[in-house]
Amino acid sequence: MMGIEMVHEQCGPLFSKVAFDQGLLSVYANNNSRVAQLLPPLIIDRALALDIIDRVDRSLQVIKTIFGGGLIGCLIARLISLCSPIVPNRV
Repeated sequence: MMGIEMVHEQCGPLFSKVAFDQGLLSVYANNNSRVAQLLPPLIIDRALALDIIDRVDRSLQVIKTIFGGGLIGCLIARLISLCSPIVPNRV
C-alpha cells in the first residue's frame, strides 16, 4: 500500500474522485482524510508503473488547479463531486 499525504483534509476524498475519473481506484485514509491510499499490484512491469504515475500526476494537477481557487474553490468542487455520479465519461 502507498499513500500520498496532501495539504488539506478535503484533498483525500477529492483525490479519490479525481483519480477515479483518471482510471485509478484510490481511497482516503479513514483516520486521516488528507491521505490518499493506493494499492498497486505486487508484480508490476515498468510500463504499468509509469502509467499509474502519470495518472496520479494528472490527478494531482487537477487538485492543484482546484486549490488554486482557494479553499472555497476546493469545498465547492468537493460538493460538486459528491453530488455528481461517480462514473467516468467513456464512449
